[in-house]
Amino acid sequence: MFAATWRPIIATLNYVFVSATEDAVYSRVIAGYSQCAQIATRYGIHECLDQIIWSLSSLSTLATNSPTDTKLNTEVQAGGKSIMVSKFAVDFGRDQKAQLATVVLFKVINGNEAAIRDGWEHVVRIIINLFVNSLIPTSFTSISRDLDLPPIPLQSPAQVIERNDRAGEVGLFSAFTSYVSSVMNDEPPEPNDQEIEATLMTVDCINDCRFEEILGNVSELPVESLQSLSTALLNSLPESESPRVMTVKTDLPAPSPTGATKTVSDAPAYDPALVYVLELATILALRDEDTITRLGSDAAGALQVAIRDADSLHPVALSRSVFYLLSLLRASNDHGYIRAPVVLHAISSFRPELLKQCAQPILKGIYGCVSGPAELKKEMATSPDFWAVLHALRPQPEAAELAFQIAEAVATGATPAITADNYEPAVGLLNAFATAGSVGARQEQAPLSGRRGQPPAQAQKDAKPAKNEAVLRGIRAIGIVTQLASRVPELIKQSHLETQEAWNVYWSPILRCQAMQCVNPCREIRQQAFTALQRCLQSPDLASPDHKEWTKIFGEVLFPLIGQLLKPEVYQTDPRGMAETRVQASQLLCKIFLHYLVLLSEWDGVLDLWTKILEIMERLMSTPQNEMLAEAVPESLKNILLVMSNGGHIVPPSEAQTEQQKLLWDETSTRLERFLPGLMAELFPEAEKREEVPEWPTTNGHTESDPVAMNGAPDAAATKAHLTTPEPQAA
Repeated sequence: MFAATWRPIIATLNYVFVSATEDAVYSRVIAGYSQCAQIATRYGIHECLDQIIWSLSSLSTLATNSPTDTKLNTEVQAGGKSIMVSKFAVDFGRDQKAQLATVVLFKVINGNEAAIRDGWEHVVRIIINLFVNSLIPTSFTSISRDLDLPPIPLQSPAQVIERNDRAGEVGLFSAFTSYVSSVMNDEPPEPNDQEIEATLMTVDCINDCRFEEILGNVSELPVESLQSLSTALLNSLPESESPRVMTVKTDLPAPSPTGATKTVSDAPAYDPALVYVLELATILALRDEDTITRLGSDAAGALQVAIRDADSLHPVALSRSVFYLLSLLRASNDHGYIRAPVVLHAISSFRPELLKQCAQPILKGIYGCVSGPAELKKEMATSPDFWAVLHALRPQPEAAELAFQIAEAVATGATPAITADNYEPAVGLLNAFATAGSVGARQEQAPLSGRRGQPPAQAQKDAKPAKNEAVLRGIRAIGIVTQLASRVPELIKQSHLETQEAWNVYWSPILRCQAMQCVNPCREIRQQAFTALQRCLQSPDLASPDHKEWTKIFGEVLFPLIGQLLKPEVYQTDPRGMAETRVQASQLLCKIFLHYLVLLSEWDGVLDLWTKILEIMERLMSTPQNEMLAEAVPESLKNILLVMSNGGHIVPPSEAQTEQQKLLWDETSTRLERFLPGLMAELFPEAEKREEVPEWPTTNGHTESDPVAMNGAPDAAATKAHLTTPEPQAA
């Protein structure tokens, strides 16, 4: 019976509601709406409930199709509270019948949400209008905490008025003064008491609608009912070619003494309603696995359309849209309607300045993805756009820590996502973080003066300033690079590359990174890099007799490192610390040469390598401010020469000397005599004596060594007789 007669019943209720003037009549009409809604819900007559919602939405005057103008909204503060006075709120507050229809509408909706279908279209329009006029909450924390974002920002008010000290100002003169002041300052006139009263009535009416309770009911609806609401939300979005926009004011300055403020409308366009709709649609899609399957695809499609034309969106709207899309990407990893490379490419295509403005939400969304399923982390980490975004946002001070956490999550953990495709970009990003830690040099080199009567050493002990965040990240970055080095043998096996190519792909980036940080102006990072470099260079997996690529550790790592340290501009970055660093570098070069001496002896290029090492040592000895080097270099060379001698690699001149040994000896003697004269004589005295022994001709035409030299030092008489012996004449 009801299914056949509900249309005239609803029409009658509408007519009576519009024409009624008595409270008793209103009471009966409201009861009629409620009963019809209950019957429609119980028997699944969705069309009836939708008709009731359409009727009451029209009577409420809130479901306007055109966006409300919020340019003249004024915030009034009084008693620690604030309200937003707008034309929308004032007009609604003056219409009691519209207020009553709104209360009835939300009463009908409350508890009957599951039966609504097409009626959500009108409800969504009402919710959007209430939101942009600051009449409902700007966040959804009451129904979901899946999105770790602050509340949605609204358009800044045209002015903020403090009413505490103006309560006594009444009368025609004060109103006229306020009007003239607003006109002169190009501002809307201050709201009068009647407008504020109407706004307060609007606020009370909306509070009576129990919107938060309805929102809670919506969050628990079955997916079939949510489908209708999600569709209505996405249908309310503006067309991509003609987006609905509002003007955003710049941040408000402090209130002026008169209580009025002035802002300049020069910021990009912003539509808070767009953000609200996208956020609510995302939250509904993320509720559970069923909603991800049924609602996620449409929500993701709307988000991708929104960010496609990034330049037309305000950075706030764009950044939050990207975050919503990345949140859906993480949750929908088992589905195919969002692909990580597509999303990352869209993000990396943003203008550099726009990307920086959106840094925080974007990085937060990426971090959520790499902290999620291992498959998703690997898929994202293999995309070049992933590393491009991190490299672009790393210099931003507010984004650096989050970007580093993302790199750390990818490179370490139980399921690292480092492969041959992303190995070099990962090391490059960590190297950039370590380089950024050079700002710590200023703090390290700042003089610490003790208090009166307190020695400087004690002052330095007492004063322990907190370390710069960039320095801490730089130290952690060096540690991660060292961890990657320990995984190189495994990565080489997995790569199936040729031995030489694999060495270049996996070892070279790490060694170059560590060598670069060995000249970092920050001493702490520099020392950490030296320790890590020495550990890598002495790794048993670094060198191999099967190839000679590993010999590049000298020509591409150690020699360029010392070359950098010898530059005056590098020395001046830390005059006190770089002198010690030069010593460490020279000692490291000698130590690594000795470490691989056996393998190097089988290499054809060992003579050229040794010659280059001697050249480097000569340069170190000839540098100014070389007090520490003047002591360290000779000791290092002594150690090398003694080890080479004991191993038979360098041998004094003799008949048993090979061609290689002769070349090594001659080159060493010649070069050392230039900058360390007497060192060879000190280490190899027997060789020097052998060279000084003259050879005397014998009667048989052969020569023999001086018997005096062979038998030891002679006395003075023998020496004199020997010196006066005439030379024999040739036959």
